[in-house]
Amino acid sequence: MSEIFRLMPVLAVVITLNILLGIYNSIKIENFRFSKEKLLNGILKALIVAGSFIGFAYVFSMIDLSSAGITPLLVMQVSIITYATKGITNLAKIMGISSLIEKNGGSKK
Repeated sequence: MSEIFRLMPVLAVVITLNILLGIYNSIKIENFRFSKEKLLNGILKALIVAGSFIGFAYVFSMIDLSSAGITPLLVMQVSIITYATKGITNLAKIMGISSLIEKNGGSKK
């Protein structure tokens, strides 16, 4: 259980980074207009998803599923990796890396 609490600030940071990078990408790169409603919906979604990951980590700490490979640490690590990947994807778009790869013959899958 202490693992969950130790990783909660890390999860909060990657969620915040993902939201900020997503906002910047949408407004500056894709030329969308800022929408307070969309921002609040995104924050609400992030809180619900993060709360769900934390809840599942708690449940899996109370019910030993380690024999099946499911641990609270694994659940928290997966949630952190999920949001970090989304943030890195937005960062790549902001830096033009994804469009550069496509222009140079990279495949978009």
